[in-house]
Amino acid sequence: MNNHIVYDLPPTSQSSEVDEKSLIGSLETTYQLNQRWQVGSKLAHKQGEIRSDRAAGSWDKNDATLASANVRYHFINNWDALGKYHWLNSDESIAMLVKT
Repeated sequence: MNNHIVYDLPPTSQSSEVDEKSLIGSLETTYQLNQRWQVGSKLAHKQGEIRSDRAAGSWDKNDATLASANVRYHFINNWDALGKYHWLNSDESIAMLVKT
């Protein structure tokens, strides 16, 4: 399990766009079914806030949830086939784009 706290205010030479502060947690697992099959999943959530003015203005909610599933099949030697599915939900980010 991973936890991260982020307050991002990049130098003006890199960006003058937005400020963001977030708390991020994730849980990832992989299970080997047999010599050929492996399955895995990941669940992550970001509880965050964002503002469009640099170092000023009100903070807007910007939460996001990510779910991921994958399956891997081992053929021979270094040959594998991998399938992944990702689902991201972030209604607040869409609202922020529409608002600006």
